[in-house]
Amino acid sequence: MNKAAGRSATTRKKIIESSHVQFRRLGIEGSSLAGIMSAVGLTNGGFYGHFNSKAHLVAESIAAASQELVSHLTEASVNAEPLVAYEAIINSYLCVDHRDEESGCPYAGWGSDLARSNESVRAQAVEGFECVVAFLAMYQKGQASSERRRQAVLAMCTMMGALTMSRIAKGSALSDEVLSLATRNLLESK
Repeated sequence: MNKAAGRSATTRKKIIESSHVQFRRLGIEGSSLAGIMSAVGLTNGGFYGHFNSKAHLVAESIAAASQELVSHLTEASVNAEPLVAYEAIINSYLCVDHRDEESGCPYAGWGSDLARSNESVRAQAVEGFECVVAFLAMYQKGQASSERRRQAVLAMCTMMGALTMSRIAKGSALSDEVLSLATRNLLESK
């Protein structure tokens, strides 16, 4: 890869990372291209050298954020003993640090905006969600893959809902209570 292509790839990655923060803070609709580009020291004109539209950026951003989430959960499981890997995954998702991250889980942070997005963005969001579910299914009990998938879907939906409510109630006792109760419920049902 030549230097110009390398710089372009680096800039594109910075734009996607900036969009994660903006989407979490302001929502997808509330985020402006000017704000996203300003955060990386560029103008709006530079945006179109990397993306065709805001929807294109959102689709690539949700794909990258989903992969980052799987990487985050993988890291938690890799560093844990095999018998407690699932517990480590749940604890790494349902914790104060993850609640307070500027990026964090895209599904808990951007969910309603993703639901209102165009078909290609929603398709990318579903594809990313399926990757997270497939990862979680590896840690579920049961012989049948359909049962492991069912448990993984329920676990992810529980975690997303708990993280979302914890963010809504941030600063109150309810916020920590929601994280604690969801964690305990997921680990007890394992």
